[in-house]
Amino acid sequence: MFIIGFDGLVCAGKTTMIHRLSYLLKARIVNEYGYYVKLLNLFPPSFPPRSCVENLEAAKFFIDIEKRRLVDLENDRYDQEGIVLVDRTYLSCLGFEFAAQHITGLAVYKDVERLWLSFHKIEPDITVFMDVSQVELEKRIAHFRDRFLPHFYDRIFNTYLTDFFRNEATKSHQFVRVDANTESDIVQEEILAIIRRFGKLQ
Repeated sequence: MFIIGFDGLVCAGKTTMIHRLSYLLKARIVNEYGYYVKLLNLFPPSFPPRSCVENLEAAKFFIDIEKRRLVDLENDRYDQEGIVLVDRTYLSCLGFEFAAQHITGLAVYKDVERLWLSFHKIEPDITVFMDVSQVELEKRIAHFRDRFLPHFYDRIFNTYLTDFFRNEATKSHQFVRVDANTESDIVQEEILAIIRRFGKLQ
């Protein structure tokens, strides 16, 4: 099993690209956290948190969803040689926390990071960061403003979140940045080239 994670800002094109690649590669999909919120009829924590305790409880909410995603992945190992595409990884949760602390003033990132690192989670073989500019994002979300919370449009929040992902891309060759401002066909070919480099595609 070869696991590919996808991270980035809202409207970067992650889910659309995952479904395109799933068709091309006959790959399975692990859905993002929001899918599980709806599936399990959960009530997500409010934002912004009003205290460090509330902030940590919010982190635990998403850790519990990650546990469910991991169980679903492990219960569906019918194709050990297949590719799995993961819509947002735990790094999205850490990146969100990194950005949020600059909005809320609650410096609990290190505590949240320790929480995440103490649990089993889906750890991709490679992670694709779909990097989209704020200008492009604002064009894309113009028709979907009711679907996302206000901080997902906030330039400061998105700047810190992007900085987090770009920093991750400097740490490991397994965390790869692609320019998601271009056409989907171009992005798709770049991602397929990345998969080829890892020897998982002819």
